[in-house]
Amino acid sequence: MSRSTATRVILNLCASIGCVSPSGSTDTAQSTSAAAYARVPMVPCSGTYSRPISATSPESQAYFDQGLRFAWGFFFPESIASYQEASRLSPSHPMPYWGMAHAMGPNPNSRYGLMPEDPLGERLKAITKARALIGNANALEAELISALWILYDKENIQDDHQRDVAYLAAARALNEKYPEDADVAALYAAAYMCIGRWDYWDVDGNPKSETAEVAHALDVALSITPGHAGANHLYIHLLEASLEPEKALAAADRLESTMPTAGHVVHMPSRALSRKEKLKRRDTFSTRTSAHGKMRTPKLRARGFKTQPGPGFGLANRRSPYDQ
Repeated sequence: MSRSTATRVILNLCASIGCVSPSGSTDTAQSTSAAAYARVPMVPCSGTYSRPISATSPESQAYFDQGLRFAWGFFFPESIASYQEASRLSPSHPMPYWGMAHAMGPNPNSRYGLMPEDPLGERLKAITKARALIGNANALEAELISALWILYDKENIQDDHQRDVAYLAAARALNEKYPEDADVAALYAAAYMCIGRWDYWDVDGNPKSETAEVAHALDVALSITPGHAGANHLYIHLLEASLEPEKALAAADRLESTMPTAGHVVHMPSRALSRKEKLKRRDTFSTRTSAHGKMRTPKLRARGFKTQPGPGFGLANRRSPYDQ
């Protein structure tokens, strides 16, 4: 994904919610030098969660955080655009490149839909750049980079499934070492869920494979960081096909407030509510999600975005970052 394309993604998003004109001006952003790329706006109401990184630029930190929140909300083009801006502001720090590689990576939806992975090799470039800069990372950041590298290291692990399993083992080990870190728990959950591809429970409602352990890891993380979009999001998905999806009701109640401008996040609570016959609340979430899409979709289409009907993807939908 080119930097100009990444910038257009965020500018179109902001224009669709009325916080920035299509030309890219904002009320608060000041002009950069003529040689600099156009600034990617900060998106209002996209959450407040922050994962401090060892970069020295406050602006880079802000864009890294926005990228991370959008990744956990499954808005990947917006996530990549934010990470690219963070890398422009802190070009010697590896974590924005780690973020790009993560956002370009697989997720349970892409795996279930058998979507092509890294067709242009961009995520491999991103994680390779992160590894090249790993000397500027702190200890945990270096561990995150090294773990994600396993998922993309086709040279040493050629079989795709075995590479997935090796990455799951690395993510599990990180979670065992840092059980209170919600991002680590969410990475562990996503690693497992990408392998399971929505098949986490048997017909009798018993957890398959590592489902129970992953649910426990998310429980622990959410007890400490209840407002983490990724942990809440994945917890709902993990439990929605179980016999007790109501265990995710607390996560459902919390999730919308973590990223109130993200249509998919607004939609997600209905996954837990529908099975409890709480139809009024479920329909309320679905109505608000539909409103997000109706407000934004015509404007996005006018600006060249490929949108699709269906609940949950009211911003840029499930548009591939390579769809240009």
